[in-house]
Amino acid sequence: MSGRWSRIIVVMALSGLWLFFPGPAQGKTHDGLSILLDGRSRYEVGNFLHLLEDPEGKLTMDEVSSPEFTGRFRRIPGSVPNLGITPSVIWARFQVNNPTDQARRLYLSFEYPVTDSIFLFRPEPAGGWTRLEAGDSVPNSPEVIPHRYFVFPLNLQPHREAACYVRIQTTAAMTLPLTLWTPMAFLLADHQKQIVFGLLFGVAVGFIIYFGVSAFKLNNPSCLWFALYLIALGLLVGIREGFFQELIPPSFKIWNNIINVADIGFLYFIGARFLRTFLDVDSHSPKIDSVLAVLQWMGLIYIPVLLFPSPITPIYSLVLVGLGPIFSTIVSIIYWLKGVPNAKYFAIGWLIGHLTSTIDFLRISGLIPYVSLMDYAIPAALISSLIFFTMAVVQQLYTYRLFANQDGLTGLANRRCLDQVLNSEWRRNQRHLRPLSLIMADVDFFKNYNDAYGHKAGDACLIGLADVLKNYARRPGDLAARYGGEEFVVLLSETPAEEAVQIAERIREAIEALHLPHKSSTVKDVVTISLGVVTVVPDQNTGPDGLVQKADEAMYRAKQTGRNRVICSTPG
Repeated sequence: MSGRWSRIIVVMALSGLWLFFPGPAQGKTHDGLSILLDGRSRYEVGNFLHLLEDPEGKLTMDEVSSPEFTGRFRRIPGSVPNLGITPSVIWARFQVNNPTDQARRLYLSFEYPVTDSIFLFRPEPAGGWTRLEAGDSVPNSPEVIPHRYFVFPLNLQPHREAACYVRIQTTAAMTLPLTLWTPMAFLLADHQKQIVFGLLFGVAVGFIIYFGVSAFKLNNPSCLWFALYLIALGLLVGIREGFFQELIPPSFKIWNNIINVADIGFLYFIGARFLRTFLDVDSHSPKIDSVLAVLQWMGLIYIPVLLFPSPITPIYSLVLVGLGPIFSTIVSIIYWLKGVPNAKYFAIGWLIGHLTSTIDFLRISGLIPYVSLMDYAIPAALISSLIFFTMAVVQQLYTYRLFANQDGLTGLANRRCLDQVLNSEWRRNQRHLRPLSLIMADVDFFKNYNDAYGHKAGDACLIGLADVLKNYARRPGDLAARYGGEEFVVLLSETPAEEAVQIAERIREAIEALHLPHKSSTVKDVVTISLGVVTVVPDQNTGPDGLVQKADEAMYRAKQTGRNRVICSTPG
């Protein structure tokens, strides 16, 4: 690996470490104090939250608000409490102080859309509580603001201090990002975020369509698996950001959790298959491919493992979500270091994507604290996939296209490429009434050369001749190609006959000047070639096939008249 790319990978890896450390919170933590409405447009509620765990989920609002339970609430450090996966119900309490002379209307947003149910118990001026309900598995109360997050209206009377309670129950991570907003500030921030994600999803859809079509037109399985990977990853972003929940009818909410879990399982399945297919792991290392195949199918089995938790679920998750990405990332980097084609960009994208997903897994497990930037972990994985995996797949397509038009031995254009370029140049020179020349060359007594020196030496001879021919096809429209066996072609666009003959003669002299020994030749004791040249001004009544045929006939006349010479022919 070059030093430059080594530094890039290190910087990218280290740049993700900011996710492990809490960022600066807005305002200070005041344990036991209320949120003071001092004219700001946004307040981080997490700095003032006190939590109570309800393992059996049987406590009522009257109980938790009673003096008996008030002292049981505890402050958890951090602007966003993160308790990981827990079967307990969590009660959260915070107080808001409105010291102004006017009533305040605020929005309380709960910004973790995969939470099953959230109840807000809002105090009323006349006493008692109003319960508002929301969640991704329950219908929202009519007063809840329609939004991809769970947004509750909160009306605060002047010169009043009010205590609010939130009851949270979920099978996802118990992460509690609560924010108080003024309505205008909330709408503005949401509008900006909608634009960003709209652009991201729009770009993703465009790439999915492109690579989906490419998969079928080019019969390229890597494109197909990449398109499916983008679909699964894009769906995960949509679910985690609440966009998917906005699109489905309320009656469909009971399926949210199943769809989320299924998408995660399919994402690991498709990702492992994409890795195996793109890097052609089976041909490089069948044993490693077998391990990746196991991880691939573990992704599908992960769906029932998550839906029906058991004592093996944490161990299974550790292997698939923890150790699996580490193993596959090491494989992709090793393949890059070994020079496996197109592995470089793939390895970078795989590293960044799995770094963000690993951090997200640690946050979900409650092993690291939550910070607001973690909201962008999965979108960051989608962006890195779009950038680096696209570069890798496009480079692979370019390589396939290059090899499809390139002779595998000499590196010159192959006959297929020659036909394409010849047809194109024929039409172009026909429009402009300019001469088009073609040189056909054949190695003298090449069969004897192979018999005397062996096929390996014969291949080396052809490669040496190809290196010479490349030097005479450098202008736009020119092309040096291997026509077949020991035959070569040089196409010279906009080149009159006299100049084409001079170029052919220089080629002949340059080949002879290589001084490749040829003891079986009756012409000279070094390798020589015979060349035929033909020049035409293309017209409507002829085609490029006749040009190749006349050049071939001229080359055979050169061989018949003594070899190691140039014969020019004019089509008649």
